[in-house]
Amino acid sequence: MRWVTGRAGVEPSRPTPFSGGEVGVGLPDLGVHILPQNASSRVQVLLILVAVSTRLLILGAVRIFAPVHGYFVRRELSTWRVDEWAHLNPGSVYNALRGLARDGFLEEVARVEGDPPARTSYRLTPDGETEFFDLLRTGLWTVDPFSPETLLAAMSFLPALRRDEVEAALAHRVEQIAASNRLMEFAVRDVIEDGLKPPHVAELLRLGSERQRGEREWANALLARVRAGELSFAGEGEPWQPKSPPSGGLAPHRQI
Repeated sequence: MRWVTGRAGVEPSRPTPFSGGEVGVGLPDLGVHILPQNASSRVQVLLILVAVSTRLLILGAVRIFAPVHGYFVRRELSTWRVDEWAHLNPGSVYNALRGLARDGFLEEVARVEGDPPARTSYRLTPDGETEFFDLLRTGLWTVDPFSPETLLAAMSFLPALRRDEVEAALAHRVEQIAASNRLMEFAVRDVIEDGLKPPHVAELLRLGSERQRGEREWANALLARVRAGELSFAGEGEPWQPKSPPSGGLAPHRQI
């Protein structure tokens, strides 16, 4: 997906999860999507991150339960409580399914006998499998102090990766957060000294920094548990899979 502002052909330079040149990981090329022409670079980044998390959640859920229809995807994700942190509503689920199918990442599956006629079921295409892992890695390796949605989406499908990759990503995340927080100290100093911004802006930066400190402690603890052999990842034993099939005659056959 290529991201353009306002009209086709006006493409901003690839943003990172921070504005102003701060430390961050560049976002992947996700296809074509129109952003508001007057959107600031920060707003553009937030819109991209929202789209990344939504697409990842939809692809990941379809990957586990395929063939599956939109109503089940929406209901299943709500049991994961993603509606408490993701920009996901019934309309966005169905729109995402149609959009991913249009982009060639999902394909429609012949309806199962007894399915309501209006329900269309989906499964991932080979391109969809590639897209899923691209988005999963984006969420795990990208740090943003004010938008944790991509990380939360990635954590939902962490067992799809191998243990050594998860270890490397978490170790990198810890280092990246430390660098970002160091940078934030200088940003706070600039706000206080230049007198061009309201002083409470410094408190917003401090809030982002403190949130990252908490994430860094969590990432360190999770890294230690992963290195100690806890949890299960791709290629190890029996991966997690749903205990009961979804309604409508669609039995899950995929595992995380």
